[in-house]
Amino acid sequence: MLFRSAENTEFNTECQADGTFTAVEQCLPIKCEPVPTQEHVTVDHGGSELHFPQELSATCLAGFALDEAEHDKTTYTIACQSHAELKYSYDSSSHGCMAINCGQRPAPKNAEAEGGTLFGDAIAVTCDRGHSTTRSCAKADAEYDFTCQANSQFSNHPDCERIQCPTPSNLEHATFAQGEYLYQDNVIYSAVEGYTLTGRADGLRSFQITCQADCTDRKSTRLNSSH
Repeated sequence: MLFRSAENTEFNTECQADGTFTAVEQCLPIKCEPVPTQEHVTVDHGGSELHFPQELSATCLAGFALDEAEHDKTTYTIACQSHAELKYSYDSSSHGCMAINCGQRPAPKNAEAEGGTLFGDAIAVTCDRGHSTTRSCAKADAEYDFTCQANSQFSNHPDCERIQCPTPSNLEHATFAQGEYLYQDNVIYSAVEGYTLTGRADGLRSFQITCQADCTDRKSTRLNSSH
């Protein structure tokens, strides 16, 4: 395909003997090369043909901008110039619409997070042992993903909390402090008057169990008679 060159801007005509001019050429607007495919835009004008001084505008899709840190820069123009080249209104260092960056990656407590901070990136969160987002032992509650959204904010990213064990079992002839027991908390059982762990008068009278990471298995430890 041939494009009219910006250099072909002159022609000659002569006055003839009959008082008329030889054929006069028509000046036509310069034609630029077709617009390249535009990525991440609401309407792709790729393939469009422009003539000087025509221009068209393009708008980035949600979650994209001309600068990953300046999220309000979302519109640009493409103009056909007099020297038959296309000119883009954005800075020459830019590459058109790009994914925005939501900034510093959040760090949920008691967890590890890995992943990017650009729009569309997924950040994987894994709770530390004995922790979950709901204090349950369900594995599904100890792992989740969050993302950089089109509104420049990260999606919900809750902290991980210590899991909660079920209420300790009541034992005959022993007491313990009622309450909420979380991962690594100890429950101390004390034998009531007239009872020991061995049935002997000098036997130990207390022991403790520990809330484990699986919510159910508890480690039992005998305590000395001072408890």
